[in-house]
Amino acid sequence: MNVACWHAAQPTILLSRFPQLTHMTSQGTHLFTDFWGCTPAVLQDEELLRRTVTHAVQLAGATLCALHSVPFPSRVPGENGGVTVVAILAESHLTIHTYPEAEFAAVDLYTCGPRGTPRRGLDYFKEVLRPSRYVVREVVRGVDPEPRLSLMGH
Repeated sequence: MNVACWHAAQPTILLSRFPQLTHMTSQGTHLFTDFWGCTPAVLQDEELLRRTVTHAVQLAGATLCALHSVPFPSRVPGENGGVTVVAILAESHLTIHTYPEAEFAAVDLYTCGPRGTPRRGLDYFKEVLRPSRYVVREVVRGVDPEPRLSLMGH
C-alpha cells in the first residue's frame, strides 16, 4: 500500500514567515486529516468507530468528557450510510465523519495546551482505516502572527 502523508505543515510555514514568534507559545495543535481509499464496511461500523475514537483519545494523551455518534442513511439505496462520531475532550475535541460511498473519512483533532500527543491518536486512525492515501493539515492555534504593541505607559 502506497500512503502519502503529512503534506501540509502550517506551523513550519507560520514560524518561518514570522521568526519573532518562535518564542511564543500556542494554544494547541489542530490536525485536519482527509483519508481516501478506506474500506466502506469500516466506515459504516458505528461501534468500531466509537472504539477507535476512544482509543485515539487515549493515545493522544487527552481526557474524554463525552462521546456521541450518529449513523446516517446511505446515499446509495440498500447500503448502510456513514457515521459521525464526536468526542468532547477536556483539551478540546476529536471528530470523524465517514462517507462509505466515496471511501472517504475526515478526522479533526484539536488538543489545547502543551501536553498531549495528537499525532499518536491520528496514527491509530491510519491503522484502523487503512487508507490508500491521506493528507494531514496541521495548524498551530492561538499564535497571533501580528502581535499588538503594548500601549502601557502612553
